[in-house]
Amino acid sequence: MKYFLIISLCIVSLSGQSQYAYKNNKTELVRRNGFMKLSGWNFAPGITFMGTRFRNTREELYKNGNISYDAIHDPGGRIGLYLEAGRHRIFKYSRLFPYMDYGLAYKGLRGKESYEGEWYNSPSETPYATESGSGKFANHNILAYVNFNNILQLTNRLFIQNSLGANVDYSIIVKSDNISGPYRNDVDLPRLWAQLHYKLGLGIKINDEFFIIPSVETPIFNINPWTDFRPKVNKFMSAYRPLIFSVRFGWLKQNTNDCPPVYDPANSRPDDPNYQ
Repeated sequence: MKYFLIISLCIVSLSGQSQYAYKNNKTELVRRNGFMKLSGWNFAPGITFMGTRFRNTREELYKNGNISYDAIHDPGGRIGLYLEAGRHRIFKYSRLFPYMDYGLAYKGLRGKESYEGEWYNSPSETPYATESGSGKFANHNILAYVNFNNILQLTNRLFIQNSLGANVDYSIIVKSDNISGPYRNDVDLPRLWAQLHYKLGLGIKINDEFFIIPSVETPIFNINPWTDFRPKVNKFMSAYRPLIFSVRFGWLKQNTNDCPPVYDPANSRPDDPNYQ
C-alpha cells in the first residue's frame, strides 16, 4: 500500500507543475481545439523480467533436538516476451490524467531457483549430509489492461509519462519443474491474476500524428492472489516482482471535417487557449 500512496503523491505533485502550452511557452503535444481526433490506436512490443531479492540468506528450515536443516535459495529472473495492442482516449480538459488507454496483451513470465541444503548434528558445525537442486517456471498470460496517464511536458517534443492502471491476467499455459528436496514450498502460480500497476515512460513526439513512449511497468499490489499489499509473485521458496519493459507506438489522426471548428464563447472555459 505504501508504494501506491507514494506514487499517487508524486503524480499529483507533477500534475501541479504541469501547465498548458499557452502558459509555459511550449507547443501543446496534442492540439485539442478540434484539429486532431482525440482517440487512436497504440501498439507496444517489449520484454519481461522477474525481479528478485538482491541478497540471499541461509535459513533454518528444520530443527528437532540436535538435528537441524539449513538451506540457501537463489532465485533469478529470465527474459520473457510482451506484446500489447489497444486504444487511447485524450480528455479535452483534464490535467491530472490527460488521457487513458486500454487494450489486450500477451505477457510471458519466466523465472528460476536453485538451492543448497545441509543437515547438521549439533553441536558439530560440520554438515553430515548435503543436497542441492534447481528448477524453472514459465507462465504465458493473456490480459486486459487500463491506464490513466499523467503528462509532464519537458519540451515541445519530450515528456514524462506517469501512469496508474490495472490488469487482469489469465495464464493459458503454465510450466514448472518440481524441485526435489525436503521442506519445499512449491507454490503454484495462479491461473487468474488481478493487479494494480505503475508505469513510467519517456515520451517522444515525432509529429502531430505519431508518438513513441519507452516505459517500464511493475505491479504496486496484488488483488488476486492477495499478498498483503505486497507486489510479489510466490514460487518455489522465493518471491518475484514482474517487470515489463516496452516501447509504445501511438497514432492520432487529423479531423477530416470540411469546415474548421467554430469558436463558441458561451461554451468555452477560462483554461481554454481560445478563451477571450
